[in-house]
Formats: sequence, C-alpha cells, structure tokens
Amino acid sequence: RVSRGTAMPLIHHRPQTGLEGKFSMEYCLAAALLDGTVKLSSFSDEAVQRPEAQDLLQRVEMTEEGEEREGPIGGTATVALTLDDGSRHSQRADIPRGDPRAPFTWDELAAKFRDCAAAVLSSEATARCLEIVSNLEAAPDIRQLMDIVCLVPVRSP
Repeated sequence: RVSRGTAMPLIHHRPQTGLEGKFSMEYCLAAALLDGTVKLSSFSDEAVQRPEAQDLLQRVEMTEEGEEREGPIGGTATVALTLDDGSRHSQRADIPRGDPRAPFTWDELAAKFRDCAAAVLSSEATARCLEIVSNLEAAPDIRQLMDIVCLVPVRSP
C-alpha cells in the first residue's frame, strides 16, 4: 500500500525489460525480496526476465490509499506479506530512506556510489573518489576529484 499519487509513474505491472522494471513497483519489490537489495544490475533485461522474478512479481499487488502526498517524494508505504503457511507480516515506512529525516549512512552512500560508478570507473578510481569526498571539507579545491571523474577513460562493458 502506498500513498495516493505514488503509482502514477509506475506504469509497468508485468515488465519484460530492465527499463520497464524501473517503472514497476511489482518488479522492484520482487527484486528486493529475491536479492535483498536493489542495485543497477537489478535493471538488466536478464534480471527482470529471471523466472523467479517473473513468478514473484505476479504475486505483488500495489494499492494506493489515504491522502495524496504533498511533494514529489515522500508519503507512506506498507509492505504486507502472506506466506505459504498463512502467516502474515507487514512493515510500514513513513519516511523513505535517503530523506533528510532518515539519511543514508556513509557506508550506504559509499555502497551506492560504488554500484553506480562501477559502470564507468575502475575500482581504484572509485576508491580514490570516495577518499576525496570523505575529506572534502578539508580539501582546498575539487581538482583531484574532477581529474578522476572527468579524465579517467570510461571502461567498456
């Protein structure tokens, strides 16, 4: 269950491609349950087409309830699971992770950066970027960081 207005961009209820998966609550929840997390690799065509993901997303139903949220981000979400043995579990989130009221930890931010940067930077360049950013307030300027992100050759897939 999500706040009113949440479903508007989530138009793919039975996605078949990675791009469709990005706009599918059903797939995002299935990926999170199967993999324990959702990363960029969750949105490859192969990941979306996994039989276990396709099976699980068929069991997900999204409903909107309550008042429409005030801004483009926020609102509430409740995930309720009914297991094969009939037991039920649910968890509600009133503040999304990453919101200033529920910020990511440094380790969570670094993990997200590593995941995103892996497509374009070497692991050494990624580590150096994280080192620079972790001490950014003491840096006289950001030239070293810009040298890495702008001048390092993009890795080919």
